[in-house]
Amino acid sequence: MSLLIIILVVVRVYFINAPENTGITQRMREKVKEINAAVDTIDVRKSGRVKKYQNREKNHISIKPEAFDPNKATARQLMAAGLSRKQAFTIVKYIKSGGSFKYKEDLKKINCISDSDYYNIEKYILLDNIPSGETVQNASDTKMPIIELNGATAEDLLEINGIGPYTAKSIIRYRTMLGGYYSVNQLKEVYGIDSLKYEKIRKNLIVNPDSLKTIDLNKSDFYSLKRHPYISKKQAFEITNHIKYVEKFHSVEELKKLKSINDSVYEKIYHYFVVY
Repeated sequence: MSLLIIILVVVRVYFINAPENTGITQRMREKVKEINAAVDTIDVRKSGRVKKYQNREKNHISIKPEAFDPNKATARQLMAAGLSRKQAFTIVKYIKSGGSFKYKEDLKKINCISDSDYYNIEKYILLDNIPSGETVQNASDTKMPIIELNGATAEDLLEINGIGPYTAKSIIRYRTMLGGYYSVNQLKEVYGIDSLKYEKIRKNLIVNPDSLKTIDLNKSDFYSLKRHPYISKKQAFEITNHIKYVEKFHSVEELKKLKSINDSVYEKIYHYFVVY
């Protein structure tokens, strides 16, 4: 486009300044007028684009930061306060997943917010500062209920800071697949619960192992066994073949005799079996 403009301008200047005796016909002069009009049109369009860009930049700069409560703010409000789009949507997602902020300093827990980002927005945050001598961790653990994991409903689990609707459903879904939890530590196996979230919620959970749903080992079948999260297809096949072709089990501990079940596997599965 720039080369075309240069050529048009050169031609324009030549014909305008050409002497009368150069042999330029009236038709050629009409063409010069068309060239002049084309150059003027390009200049106008370019000027319009620059003006539009300048107005857009002016509007962007004129956005005024607003005070916000990070527990209730929309992504738009967070960006108006000075956060990037990524930071704003990370905070919104954290709140929707069950997280919350009690003090201003809690926002430092968000990985994508650096110390400089925090200090730039601190004055706009509608939360208190952490009282002297108190820590972020201690502040988030106060007045939290103690929930029994095997009898809890989704609504019960939502009372715990750090558990949102998705996590609550995942905990219950995995509990159903297992037949119940024998240890709070099993929550580390739930999809969506990483080590940080586990450490945040574990103090508010207890387990009653007597409420586990157990399987009568000698009456078990291949298909029900392989659906259990702790039992592989190979292990289910070996258990059912032992019952069918060797002998019935006299105790759960006899599972250790099978080749596919080592000590670590046994320590996980024996909770879910009984022998009558």
